[in-house]
Amino acid sequence: MFCTALTWLVFFLLVRSGEVGRIGSFNFLVPLIAIVISVIFLGETITTKMVFGLVLIIIGIGLVNLKIKSQRNHSNMRG
Repeated sequence: MFCTALTWLVFFLLVRSGEVGRIGSFNFLVPLIAIVISVIFLGETITTKMVFGLVLIIIGIGLVNLKIKSQRNHSNMRG
């Protein structure tokens, strides 16, 4: 529960300072933050499957942000 609250706090701080569409993709960082906090405070172990899943999440966030950035640049060229 603490991990989710921390994630939402960071999310709203980022929304206040940036674009909502771009920041919304960072909602997928919840599992990453939860795993990091559980390793630090609860002594959980990180497995290969976890690392693979986290890499996929980070790649997905990167792809979404690249798509948004390229759409913004493309629309700036038109207007």
